[in-house]
Amino acid sequence: MRLLIALALLPGCAAIGLACTEMACSGTLDIVVEGVIPEGATVEVVLGEVTETCVVDDGTWPACSIAGDGATIAVRTGMGQPSPAEVTVVITPVDGDPTEYTLVPEWGAPHFPNGEECDGPDGGCVSGGAELVL
Repeated sequence: MRLLIALALLPGCAAIGLACTEMACSGTLDIVVEGVIPEGATVEVVLGEVTETCVVDDGTWPACSIAGDGATIAVRTGMGQPSPAEVTVVITPVDGDPTEYTLVPEWGAPHFPNGEECDGPDGGCVSGGAELVL
């Protein structure tokens, strides 16, 4: 009996058939903007095959928000979402053509809220940062 209890407390409990929890997590890609995003412009961030349209931070938790008078673009990344080597930011002014910026973010180590043995190598959340010079 003591052996079974000891095994249940080890971090690899999912490997022996015990249930994993299903706690989710969310990472963030924070893009610090040097310059001014034109008022009313559409801002999109492309992370691999995922494109997020950003909105001015209104206190909700949108997938992509712009805060501090355009000083920071925050893009939420969910569990298992890729952390690509390059990210594209597309800024389209109200009366103008879109401009694309390619950024190389620095990503941190992944966080596995249920343990890596439960979430798997692609199931964690990763946060990172980049700088956008306009």
